[in-house]
Amino acid sequence: MFLILVCEDSDMVAVPEWVDALNTAVSIHHPESAEVVYANPAFGDLLGYQPSEIEAMEVGEFSSESFSNTEAAQRIRAAAAGEPQQFEWRERTSSGEVVWTEVQLSRMPTDSREYVIAVVTPLTKYMESRRRVKFLTRAVRHDLRNHVQIIDGIIDLLPMSGVDDERIGRLQTSVDHLLRLTERLNDIRQVTTDLPRASTNLVDIVDRVVDPYRQRYPEIDWDIDRTDVHAQANQALQIAIDELVDNAVRHNPHDSLQIAVTVTENRMENQAYIRIADTGHPVPSTEIDPITCEYDPEPLSHGEGTGLWLVQSIVTALYGRLSVLENSADQTVFEICLPRAPPTDGS
Repeated sequence: MFLILVCEDSDMVAVPEWVDALNTAVSIHHPESAEVVYANPAFGDLLGYQPSEIEAMEVGEFSSESFSNTEAAQRIRAAAAGEPQQFEWRERTSSGEVVWTEVQLSRMPTDSREYVIAVVTPLTKYMESRRRVKFLTRAVRHDLRNHVQIIDGIIDLLPMSGVDDERIGRLQTSVDHLLRLTERLNDIRQVTTDLPRASTNLVDIVDRVVDPYRQRYPEIDWDIDRTDVHAQANQALQIAIDELVDNAVRHNPHDSLQIAVTVTENRMENQAYIRIADTGHPVPSTEIDPITCEYDPEPLSHGEGTGLWLVQSIVTALYGRLSVLENSADQTVFEICLPRAPPTDGS
């Protein structure tokens, strides 16, 4: 998720400025003592403290009476041992108000030691996210019904003489879109299902996504440059990469299309990168908006932008970030940044 700089003679840590700017509450804990070694401003806003005040407190001091520091430490140690934790927790704010939250704990390795990252979501916001998924699913279903109506209308014409290739092509296009929308609904359901993260070989995931496309579309100029890199991820990442590659394939003419997929890492920043670039048409702003600004799927029409919203949701759930590095007439470049992880045994 982000770079951790460790001061060897203390437990002081430093993170990039964009972590401080996150709207999501984040804290970093010592894996054994459970001490808070970093809290971002969003966590401070949630509890009504300055981040420096939280860093001087034990977890039990900003938890309700029924949630002890001992229990918190046990969960943090379990996460440090490689067992991601997800649970509900009652936080106590500086004013004494009790706030229910959902806490996700996971191990964050650095070059010198390991820490545990906590992502804290107020359950009111958590329920709002569920509401957004509900509306988004409804929008996709609306699109699904529209294409079914198109198919029905064309089928009604088939008994008539002289069914031309154009109508058959329209039928096939609608059927393909219908099938893809069905897959999209399944993808959305999978994203809303909590999956544990683990050290994942990014090269394996990229190959599983790209190889079928290369075989099906040999006329596209493919450039795959991958370094053996591991990141904290899960199988949902494959859906995100497939969405970006498929978007480039489906929306651009193939005769002059170049698609480049690059996997790299930055050990100093403790981050892994997957970059997907194509030389096709720029992505419409209506599809870019879900990942570059506040996005409300309620007024969404015909499912526009649902694909990139899905990618954004997956990457965010993996404690990463999705960036649009370029979206011009020359090329479109998306980048997924994830927390780097050490290789597992045998990988």
